[in-house]
Amino acid sequence: MNIPKITKSFLKAGRPYIFIQANSRARVIDLVEFLRIGSIAIHRQLKKLVTAGILIKVGTAPKVFYVLTEDSGGPDEASKTNKREV
Repeated sequence: MNIPKITKSFLKAGRPYIFIQANSRARVIDLVEFLRIGSIAIHRQLKKLVTAGILIKVGTAPKVFYVLTEDSGGPDEASKTNKREV
């Protein structure tokens, strides 16, 4: 799995992963309130995580939720996978 550098730092912090894991799903507005960063930045990172296969986008606007894929190992697993590819 090849995860872009900025997405690794976003995911490595673990906060989005922990939030989604604890709540089983998340909307962008939930992550904006939780992480206290802009919605555009969150949208960009979520798109990269969906492309990398870590998250799944469920629904259509305005009711879009992001959930973890069943095989996503979380931030630790993603960083281990990426280290192996380097």
